[in-house]
Amino acid sequence: MKKHSSCPPAFRHDDGTLSKLASTLVFEMQSGIYPPGSLLPKETELAKTHGCGLVAVRKVCNWLADRGYVKRIRRKGTVVLPMANWHSMEKVALFFPNNSPAYQMLSEAAGMVLSKVGCAYFKQLHEDEPEKFQELLKASLTAGVEGLLIAPPHPFVPGELKQLTMEGFPIVVVGYQAPTISSVFPDNLATGQLVAEHFANLGRKIPAMIYRNKLSGQLRLQGFRQGLEERGIALRDTHVLPLQHIDTPYPPPEDFGRGLATWILSLDPQPDCVFVFNDFYAGAAYYWLRRMGVEIPQRIAIAGVDNEGSHFLPFQITSVEIGLMEIGHRAAELLLEISRRPAMSAVHICIQPRLVVRSSTVEQNSSFQKS
Repeated sequence: MKKHSSCPPAFRHDDGTLSKLASTLVFEMQSGIYPPGSLLPKETELAKTHGCGLVAVRKVCNWLADRGYVKRIRRKGTVVLPMANWHSMEKVALFFPNNSPAYQMLSEAAGMVLSKVGCAYFKQLHEDEPEKFQELLKASLTAGVEGLLIAPPHPFVPGELKQLTMEGFPIVVVGYQAPTISSVFPDNLATGQLVAEHFANLGRKIPAMIYRNKLSGQLRLQGFRQGLEERGIALRDTHVLPLQHIDTPYPPPEDFGRGLATWILSLDPQPDCVFVFNDFYAGAAYYWLRRMGVEIPQRIAIAGVDNEGSHFLPFQITSVEIGLMEIGHRAAELLLEISRRPAMSAVHICIQPRLVVRSSTVEQNSSFQKS
């Protein structure tokens, strides 16, 4: 497999002169031969030392300046900048399963960080399909992307990603903790525990849960169950509804919430609180339960995840803020750091959630305090 460097795609198609010189100078700055604040040798000296022409040296020095490695100061020379200024990527691909509000927020947050350093980015939607993921990955690498920010189809993580990271290619996984690849993810276990604690504090005794049957949903279910058990409340197996991705495409049918509401009302005993894996589906269940004459939260309390509902729902859903904007920011920053230090070990950043209480679980005139 082709080795990846910190050089731009344009350098990879020359006769080797530009890419070799750029790689050598980057290595010498990384290793401290030219520390921050020092001057690179004059262009004539670099040309003589590396056996190349002044035009080649000038192109490489301009590239180093564009990428934040150095600053060219008239009558002084080329000054090496601190590593925090460095970025070697010109184009990054963001791989997401779909274009849901959650992934739109992640994309927006990551894009803000990448744009500030002049790095272009684009989204690829793999729809949780491994074969499509592989095709998009191959096409993106062929197109010359120099970094990947990925929400992968779980548990499928292709061996090619591991191989790329071993070669120093910048990759960050978002949403999941990937053992061998750097990742930024929410504490899904704590997310479920927060909702369990909230329902218990409200005196709810018959919980139900609707969750997406993949790793994040499984962890939220585990945390919810554990949190309830710690407070002497059982989550019955009959009161847990796993949703497969193929059964719930995004966006779902307009009346999808009717199926969720019907399932909730068919349970025996009927639940007095329901935890749903995100605000979109929590809102769908809320809407149809209300249409079926169920008083919320008096009869059934509903909580979601992502804290997105306030942006698109006409009613207020209690939700767990898992830090989507922070995850996007931190993931992009980590991707840039890996591009500066291609040999760095995998880094895993866990973002802690917080509960935002609204009227879907607590009546507006209630004195219950937000967590």
